[in-house]
Amino acid sequence: MNEFIFLFDVDGTLTPARKKMEFEFEKYFANWILNNQTYLVTGSDLQKTKEQVSDFILSNCEGVFCCMGNEYWKKNNKMYSNDFKLPTEAETLLNFYVENSKYPKEEMGTIHIERRTGMVNFSVVGRDIDYQQREKYYEWDKINGERKRIVEEFNDSFLINKIQAGIGGKISIDIQKLGFDKSQVLNHIDKNKKTVFFGDKCKFGEIDYPLYEQCDISYEVKDWVECFDLLKKHYD
Repeated sequence: MNEFIFLFDVDGTLTPARKKMEFEFEKYFANWILNNQTYLVTGSDLQKTKEQVSDFILSNCEGVFCCMGNEYWKKNNKMYSNDFKLPTEAETLLNFYVENSKYPKEEMGTIHIERRTGMVNFSVVGRDIDYQQREKYYEWDKINGERKRIVEEFNDSFLINKIQAGIGGKISIDIQKLGFDKSQVLNHIDKNKKTVFFGDKCKFGEIDYPLYEQCDISYEVKDWVECFDLLKKHYD
């Protein structure tokens, strides 16, 4: 497989949402990456990624692109990071969405805006809710389309400022400067090899889409099980 470079989203692709990799897949993947040039590309920061992926995998990958590629780590060394400041008027609009959400206020958390390197992670329901609450909001949002509406309205308002939002994870929206999405990682890898990407948020308006559409081969997976099966079937 030396002709390929493999790129993997983490949350929902290599792991269940906000959980650790399953043991069977982790054991397989830890061995598989030793023979395949592999990068992780996640919207989370490094600390959250370490909560889901083992140190062995993080150390033996070619590198880890965190915060939508706005921060790059290689064997625990930060190679670069990008700056981003959310405009005051954008933050005001996000707070408006929280206050006017039709989701029950008593089921919301209190942390809605999380600043990360080169980006902001926004959640109407709150970053500090538990797993069951996350799943409940996710199912509600699939029916009501709140995040999709917010992304469309936000982008209409702030594209002139060269800021762009996209649906990420199960409860959140990621916001960064236009062009500083996951596809920016392609500027930092070997262009002489074919790129293979695995992600779970690959539709237009979702955070994996820019990278999904620009790689040579791309797979949209519904969960880590499908990712595991595809690796064994096509790249073992």
